[in-house]
Amino acid sequence: MKTKIIASSVAGLAILGGTLGFALTDAGTANAATTAAQQAVTQDAPAGHGFLRHHRRELRKEAATEVAKDLGISVDTLKTDLKAGQSVAKIAQSKGIDPNTVINDLVKQVDARIEKAVTNDVITPDFAKKVEAKVPAVVTKAVNHQFGHH
Repeated sequence: MKTKIIASSVAGLAILGGTLGFALTDAGTANAATTAAQQAVTQDAPAGHGFLRHHRRELRKEAATEVAKDLGISVDTLKTDLKAGQSVAKIAQSKGIDPNTVINDLVKQVDARIEKAVTNDVITPDFAKKVEAKVPAVVTKAVNHQFGHH
C-alpha cells in the first residue's frame, strides 16, 4: 500500500510533470507523459494506479501551476499552447527560458514529495532512491513531449 501511494504520486506529478497531459484531459486525448510516468514506476508498484486515478487532477494542477510559474504565463495560456501542439520545451524556448529550468523545478517538486513520504514513513528510503532515479528521465520526456494535434 505504501509503495502504491508514492509511486502513483510521483507518476502523477511527473505527468509532469513530468510531464503535462493536464491540458489534454478535457479534450480526452491520451498522452505520452502519462504512459511514461506509469512505466517508470509500474515495475516497483504495479498496483499503484488506483491512487493516481483518484488524484490525477490534483497532481496535474500542481505540475501545471509550477510550469506556468516558470514560464511566466497563466495556466490557461499554458493549456492553450499545449493543445495547439507545442511542447513545454518549445514554449520555454519561445520565452527565452532554458527548458532545463522547468525540468529541474519539476524534479525538485517531485523529490520533495518523495522526501515527505520517507519522513512520514509512507515509503522506505531504498524505495525512494529507486523512484528518484527515474524521475529526471520521466520529467524530461514529458517536458519535451508535443501535445495536441500533430
